Amino acid sequence: MVTTIRVVGTSASRSRTIVAVTGGRTTQAVTKGLPHVSRLNPDHAFLFGTHHDVRVIVVDADRYGSALARDLHRVFPAATVVAISQHADRRSMLRRTGIVTVPAAAPPAQIASLIARLVRS
Repeated sequence: MVTTIRVVGTSASRSRTIVAVTGGRTTQAVTKGLPHVSRLNPDHAFLFGTHHDVRVIVVDADRYGSALARDLHRVFPAATVVAISQHADRRSMLRRTGIVTVPAAAPPAQIASLIARLVRS
């Protein structure tokens, strides 16, 4: 049996959902004021992302390690993963895998602005 699927939509219809993995700066001032933010623990982030069109995933790489950011990027390649870290070597390694990185010392408003731009793109 063959089922024909017709896609009716454009890139403009993409979700604006942001997932902030709880802990560290990701759930504090960084995502404050941004619409469509779901604050979840790492396990729930994977479950939520499986059933929703997630646009941006924000994770504190210092708290959860680089592995979580890499795994989220592998499982949800259509979503942009933003990793916040104070370690330049960790940020460099994550950038090489296609993850957007931000220094932990960056002002929360600057990180929120970056996230908002990624959602609009």
